[in-house]
Amino acid sequence: MKYTILMLVIGVFGQPAFAGSSEGADSSALASLVAKAVNADPSVAGPAIDALRSRGTDGLAALLDANRDSLDVVRNGGPAPANWEVLRTAVDRVAGQRDAYASRLFWHTGLDAAIAEARAKGKPVLSLRLLGRLDEEMSCANSRFFRTVLYANAAVSARMANGFVLHWSTERPVPRITIDYGDGRTIETTITGNSAHYVLDTNGRVVDVIPGLYGPDAFLRELDIAGSQAARVGTFSNGEWRDAQMAYWQSRAVAAESEWNALADRAGMLPASLEAESAVARPAARTGPTQRRSHVASRPAPAPGPQDNQAAPTATEAAVRVVGKRAIERPIVREIDLAPLPDVTAAFDRTVRAIVPFVYQECRLDSGGVALMARKAGADTDFATLRLNFERSVTEDTILNRYRIHPMILGVLMTNPDASFEAINRVVYDQVFQTPASDPWLGLKPDGVYTALEPASH
Repeated sequence: MKYTILMLVIGVFGQPAFAGSSEGADSSALASLVAKAVNADPSVAGPAIDALRSRGTDGLAALLDANRDSLDVVRNGGPAPANWEVLRTAVDRVAGQRDAYASRLFWHTGLDAAIAEARAKGKPVLSLRLLGRLDEEMSCANSRFFRTVLYANAAVSARMANGFVLHWSTERPVPRITIDYGDGRTIETTITGNSAHYVLDTNGRVVDVIPGLYGPDAFLRELDIAGSQAARVGTFSNGEWRDAQMAYWQSRAVAAESEWNALADRAGMLPASLEAESAVARPAARTGPTQRRSHVASRPAPAPGPQDNQAAPTATEAAVRVVGKRAIERPIVREIDLAPLPDVTAAFDRTVRAIVPFVYQECRLDSGGVALMARKAGADTDFATLRLNFERSVTEDTILNRYRIHPMILGVLMTNPDASFEAINRVVYDQVFQTPASDPWLGLKPDGVYTALEPASH
């Protein structure tokens, strides 16, 4: 009888003891990996870093927590510790992002894995498409700006980590340019390219696209709108999803038009959409691969001269002349057509500059962004002026992307409601960003221009 009671006691109380031992062993193994990941010997650190990355957000959290004091000092603009490069490399590789000490974000590089985690957690996917790699210093300029303006921002980082599963993928390698002064000094930077954040539901369907650079508060607004929509439609059947998305895309296009006109009115500027109605020239031809948008402003390529007078009007041209329903249909039809009207670009740019003061507060850096920017800028700069100029540039980007580029992409989505992520991305890069995959030179190779250089040098 005593033996039976003893076995019952062991059966009841023994299991928690064994479970505790298992948890303790796992915790000890995790601590060992964290310690090895910051070892100066790459042969020791490498396998540990890979093991931590395989644990996802838990592996990154353990590495960040173990080195919290050192990382907080750097995040707050203080001096880096003696082992900074080793520590920084470990954090970046586990996170899958350069400067991850400032963002504390974990990124998948496989979309299937990201969607699987999204389904398990009931979260949408935020997928960044960029030129180059997010885990390298020399990725495209927009993605570098994201790391300073957005990912280092405390509110943006928290919203991304809590509300989304993160993923990035490479559109193509980013072109680099080196300026050699001939005296041992060189400057290396990237040239051309654009980036976009795609919001996908748990089935991998494209709910919305956030093109280019936005200020922190402006980006948060986009995440809230698109993230809520992705959560709402994630379980919809394809037919229900298509209907809900068409209504969503149309409402966003109309809202962008209304906001733009209201801002232009506040600034005392004639809205570009109304100014275009007085233009007598025919619409410009669609822009070709040699016309580009810069990564800084994402401006539509300049329109060429008026076309043949016998050309048939496009849907865009017709929409701006239908007074009764143009408030609803004009922004939708115009963006589906993708072709900018003559003089719209110049008028748009003038209005952008006029409304910067009304949007500027949405684009201010927080302390995390300021600290990262200061570290990148170096000591020999007029940082106050540099920051002011940068924030103004971010504001102009925000306005252009919100009121011109995003509506164009809404047009892409409305005309391709059932297209896959890759198919939509192809149209975005080929037609909206004007960096088509068919052009391996990204429009940078001189065409029809004599350079007096041997062909091998091109």
